[in-house]
Amino acid sequence: MKKIIAILLVVLLAFAFVSCGKGECEVCGKTASLKKFTYQGESAQLCKDCYDLAKLGASMADAWGY
Repeated sequence: MKKIIAILLVVLLAFAFVSCGKGECEVCGKTASLKKFTYQGESAQLCKDCYDLAKLGASMADAWGY
């Protein structure tokens, strides 16, 4: 029974490391947790800093009618 629990814990730990969402930002190249940003049909995986800038740029473009 202890072996089964140990195996299950190892499998869960492996999934936890895989699903952390870290990768390389498509804009700055920084390795960090990524968010998917989509604007006008185009999408990119961005770090938090680039995501915030892209959101700001998109909202300004929408406000100015572009």
